[in-house]
Amino acid sequence: MTPDAYAVFVAAGFGLIFGSFATAFSYRIPKKESISTGRSKCPNCGAQLGAAENIPVFSYLFLRGKCRHCGQRISIRYPLIELATCALFVGSVYKFDVSFEAVAYAAFFWVLVVLSVIDIDTKLLPDRITGPALIVGAVVLVVAAGIDDQLRLSGTAIFGAILALTIAGLEYWPEKKSDAPIGDESEEGADLPAYPMWLRLLGIVALAAWATLLAASIGSGAHSLEGAAIGPALFAGPFFGIALAYPEGMGHGDVKLALLLGMFVGYLGVPGPILVAMFLSVLCGGILGAIPRLMAGGDRKSEVPFGPFLALGSALAIFWGERILDAYLRTL
Repeated sequence: MTPDAYAVFVAAGFGLIFGSFATAFSYRIPKKESISTGRSKCPNCGAQLGAAENIPVFSYLFLRGKCRHCGQRISIRYPLIELATCALFVGSVYKFDVSFEAVAYAAFFWVLVVLSVIDIDTKLLPDRITGPALIVGAVVLVVAAGIDDQLRLSGTAIFGAILALTIAGLEYWPEKKSDAPIGDESEEGADLPAYPMWLRLLGIVALAAWATLLAASIGSGAHSLEGAAIGPALFAGPFFGIALAYPEGMGHGDVKLALLLGMFVGYLGVPGPILVAMFLSVLCGGILGAIPRLMAGGDRKSEVPFGPFLALGSALAIFWGERILDAYLRTL
């Protein structure tokens, strides 16, 4: 069902406004600045911006991409973030029509925009965002599903939820801190303990548990809250196993973000949408992630944040996952 023009207009307006908030949040949170006080300011000269300079997209165009106070160029990232958030809000209305689910997924997309920008800038995914988002997201999806028979959870869903909580609970497992080989007692690695073999083995066990959960979920038709319970373990399971068995290849923040993504993608169904989201995330990471390396002169050691690709793959799966999966199955 196509929403009416008024609903699309409202969604676009809120998308631009919250996109502007996203630029402020993604700038202030890594710097641990207050997000509730203080007016926006020019990142170059520090001058506070007036109301006319804070209109999403239009202020950038009117000022021709320059600060009115110092004349320095303003990064085009600001209007691009606002337009991206606008598109995601409008997409939520097209996907879920005018409903509470549309609001829930619009808020979810806004969180992904903030996390993606922060990850690009700092190579970090702050727990102060992903943690509350997991809790609030679970409550929001319960409200969206309604208090009825959809609250029933099968044994598979309970198993998935337990595995997801286990992943979330391992907050402080050892992580490689330098470029020196793990266990190397020379130079930078001298003060670092050897990475425990039992953690590598636990990573293999986690991958086996994920494979078991995946096999159990095939053909289950789980969706709504049942899918939201299974989804986090399905999405984060393999990344969690990789992070334990091969800590150089996966960051902890990516695993925690995968829990959030799995919950919202799994709400739409498992395992199909989850597998599509994971495939698209890896595909986007492989293709788009090569661009920074090429710009760095082909250096394979250049660090590329994976969070934005996880977010992009999940958003694509939410909007077009069913069509992509159907098209794939028809080719078999």
